[in-house]
Amino acid sequence: MGNRRFTRLTNAFSKKVDNHLHMLSLYFCHYNFCRLHKTLRVTPAMKAGVSDVVRDMEWIVGLIDARAPAPKKRGPYKKREKEISNRDTTGIAIELQPRHSRDSQERMSSKLKKPIIGVPVNYTPATKEMSALFMTAEKYARASMEISDTAPILIPAFGDATRFDTILDSIDGLLLTGGRANVEPHHYGGPDFPDDEIIDPDRDKTVLPLIRGCVDRGIPIFGICRGLQEINVAMGGSLHYRVHVLPGKNDHRMRRDTDIMEERYEPRHSISLTPNGFLHQLLGETETMVNSLHAQSVDKLAEGFVIEAMSPDGVIEAIHMPDAERFTVGVQWHAEWKPQEHDLANRLFEAFGNAAHDHAADK
Repeated sequence: MGNRRFTRLTNAFSKKVDNHLHMLSLYFCHYNFCRLHKTLRVTPAMKAGVSDVVRDMEWIVGLIDARAPAPKKRGPYKKREKEISNRDTTGIAIELQPRHSRDSQERMSSKLKKPIIGVPVNYTPATKEMSALFMTAEKYARASMEISDTAPILIPAFGDATRFDTILDSIDGLLLTGGRANVEPHHYGGPDFPDDEIIDPDRDKTVLPLIRGCVDRGIPIFGICRGLQEINVAMGGSLHYRVHVLPGKNDHRMRRDTDIMEERYEPRHSISLTPNGFLHQLLGETETMVNSLHAQSVDKLAEGFVIEAMSPDGVIEAIHMPDAERFTVGVQWHAEWKPQEHDLANRLFEAFGNAAHDHAADK
């Protein structure tokens, strides 16, 4: 074949080569996307397209090889390319993947996964008219998902039957919610409750061991209202049964004169943040306003914890475990109520999320 004719042929096919290379890249991108999301579906059109592209490319390469001098050095992939050309072209997409692609895609997939946050729920016993219920307010999980950038899941209150190790192996954070029932006093050596006191023994038996397990494993914990009290009790502290009956203390309970949520959760009093403490560093200020809907409060602080915030009447409003491997904080107010509109609450959820992401990355 003359040089001019060879040149005309190669020029005539240059555009076709470009188109084929573009089609191959599209097929391979589709294949990688499907593998990543585990939805691979090789259609007949894809098989036919790849076969046509490979057949035309081999013909053109054959023309060039017939005219071009043999290369002085063979590339490291020459043998692999020869093996590939002898195989069924329907497998070409798989064979052309880099040898490290599976590991790379698994790493990419892991980066797309969100940390799992366990949210223990309350237990309501069955009655003649109603089945037993596991339940909690939606706002906790939503704040964790939207601000902490996590994937919250609910943890049933099965008490002693809970699969603690399996749960602790699975979660990257523990978000403890409020609830109507109070932690039973036998967990901290307090006086017995009155007979009409609302209790949730299955939640107590579920949450207290989970807290200790999270501290042992370096799993972040964020306790809200009852959640703060659970952290303190689980780690060896105690509680006041009724704050408002203590000398010099105000009534911190939820307002009973309104059923409107906005009014019940509106800011009620200020809190003073411990100078240079964890919350102070988060907010950059030493005072902020918070809501108040609790009857119990911390009495004896658990060993290893420090006070992060106090109310004007001397009630402990936030605690922190500075020597914990990761974020371990409890707040007495309801930080999950419209946290985007409350600077400190927003930053607490962000810090909790950062710690959860850190834990997930270390798995």
